[in-house]
Amino acid sequence: MARPPVVRDRVFALLKKANEPMTVEKIAEEAEISPRSAKSAIAYAKGLEMVYVADWFRPPAGQHGKPAAMYAIGNEPDAELIPLTQADYSRRYRKRHHARLLLKEAIRRNGSITPFHQLAHATKHSRSRKAVRSLEAPDTGSCQTGPNPWSNPFQRRLDAA
Repeated sequence: MARPPVVRDRVFALLKKANEPMTVEKIAEEAEISPRSAKSAIAYAKGLEMVYVADWFRPPAGQHGKPAAMYAIGNEPDAELIPLTQADYSRRYRKRHHARLLLKEAIRRNGSITPFHQLAHATKHSRSRKAVRSLEAPDTGSCQTGPNPWSNPFQRRLDAA
């Protein structure tokens, strides 16, 4: 004898009791089942035309994520997913990367932010070796003679040649 569809019944009861449409993740959380089981039960009910997509949930502008369908009990046409405009994409990007954009703008205006940034900027982008050498530590005159035993052996061969 086949087992009764316990998960499916639990999902339908939850959707009937809810006053608002729910995402698959919310259904899984409320029914205490895995999201995969909830999605399977919703797909089965959608095939029987017992549920429909009532609306779409988009994550807030500062968060990542795809739009999620919100399901409700009934046999109505599915809500269409309205694509974002380029202005919406730009607004969401600026909100997500606000701090980095502010830092880039400050660097562009002032040249640099901190002494460490100045140092990194000077060594990374200077074309003359003289400028790089001026930033290196001065030679303190070590008493060691001959090649450094801790140095790279390949570098020693190049120095000897």
